[in-house]
Amino acid sequence: MVDLNLLVTCGDSFSCGSGLPHKDCFEKSYAGLMAEYKNVPQLVLGRAGCCNFTIWLQIKHAVDRVTANHKPFNLITMTNASRTVWFKPGQQKPMGTEPNIQHLNYKDYPPYDTHTPELWRRDIPVNTDNSMQSETLSNLDTFFDQDVKASWPQFENHEPDARLRILRDWVGDFFSFDIKNEYDLGVLLMGHLLMKTNNIPHLFMGHQPDFAKLVPEENYENIDWGWFSQRYPDPKGTGHCDYTGHQLVFEKLKAKVDAQWQ
Repeated sequence: MVDLNLLVTCGDSFSCGSGLPHKDCFEKSYAGLMAEYKNVPQLVLGRAGCCNFTIWLQIKHAVDRVTANHKPFNLITMTNASRTVWFKPGQQKPMGTEPNIQHLNYKDYPPYDTHTPELWRRDIPVNTDNSMQSETLSNLDTFFDQDVKASWPQFENHEPDARLRILRDWVGDFFSFDIKNEYDLGVLLMGHLLMKTNNIPHLFMGHQPDFAKLVPEENYENIDWGWFSQRYPDPKGTGHCDYTGHQLVFEKLKAKVDAQWQ
């Protein structure tokens, strides 16, 4: 019997319960329901908009830092390959500095940001200088589209338009989803191996058939967030799912979590 005492949640917006009411975004997400079911606290390292590289950094943090005082189960949501990571202007790190989530920009994203009502604003899970951007590439187009009434504080507050236009043009001219997807699967596989080497029980979730071929069945569950979001859309219209969607995902995960918890 493994005496686990913490559920660590890594991932993107779904790991943060985006789309749920602020008061329930952690507690009633699939991961919050799992923590309640297992009667352990939850540590959310996830952040909306994260690419798979920064999800890997979350995994590394859970292994390198969290295990010092806890015996965690790691629950990881994978994301789409059409995302990337870079440093803000003038905040690149010296050569040889190991990337980690103590660089990741949390403060411009819900539920950690100032746009989240203070009563329900969540504490940023690490001490970070917020120098590292990690974003969905399609947001670059909507940022420059005057017809889109969206707010992008992660861009507006830090990034000169010229830099973002260069990045957008690079995406249009050079970016290959298929190549990036191979890179992403490789970096997530490193996360699996790191957790296996350190005997940390874990479960990846996402719609990644190629990844499923590379890891033991106990460490992967096919969760197609697009499917759940279309059938159980959140009332805010953010493209995520409602309470029912999270409950159904939780139910799908239970058997594989239970198998490793015992």
